[in-house]
Amino acid sequence: RAVAGVLEHREKTLLRMLENAEADPNFPEFDRQQVIDEMKQYLWAGTETTALTLAWAMYETSRRPEAAERIRREGEEVYGDREPTAADYSGLAYTRAVIQETMRLYPPIWGLIRVAVAADEIGGKEIKVGDRIVLFAYGTHHSPKYWESPEEFMPERFMEETGIYFLQPYDPKKIPLVMVHGLVSSPDAFKNMINDIAPEPWFREKYQIWLYSYPTGNPWIFSSMKFRELMRDACA
Repeated sequence: RAVAGVLEHREKTLLRMLENAEADPNFPEFDRQQVIDEMKQYLWAGTETTALTLAWAMYETSRRPEAAERIRREGEEVYGDREPTAADYSGLAYTRAVIQETMRLYPPIWGLIRVAVAADEIGGKEIKVGDRIVLFAYGTHHSPKYWESPEEFMPERFMEETGIYFLQPYDPKKIPLVMVHGLVSSPDAFKNMINDIAPEPWFREKYQIWLYSYPTGNPWIFSSMKFRELMRDACA
């Protein structure tokens, strides 16, 4: 039965979908090299990063039996003896906090490099066309400027799930563009929009991007009230 199930869904594999895209005349730019590049990217970014995060999470919880026990109890309360589904995500608050704290301490991608396509200035530093800009995630994740006891494994720091997050320091002269998402979704849903508009001179001159996240299971009127309170505090 298991073999039959695998064969039945063989056409739904990532490789098959990429090959179908290559054969589609509506995507002439999607050639064989693109298929290879997409598979390489998936094998590196789509599997290794997840494996590293899980390995470090198991390492940290193995050193803290109380954390492992709390994850187990939370699983029993949320999905019991059945297989967990995406619908259970919002109920696994502590489990999610463990993963977030693991990625803070051991970011699977320690930094991101971007090449400047236009002259700019960041923090008084002149940026020239062609300069490589490194976003040092590991350093930020371990900085006492942003985290209390940054070298300690403290999942509880992520238990407060409702909040407004800034992509840059608040500027009272700019209008906030607030992107709202529940915790079942992800701010990644906005990344294409952010990447498209954030570099635009007209946008940078007048606007700033904020993210508001909230537990999806909360009543909408409560989340709206909390949003108003956080907006008032942020703009005070």
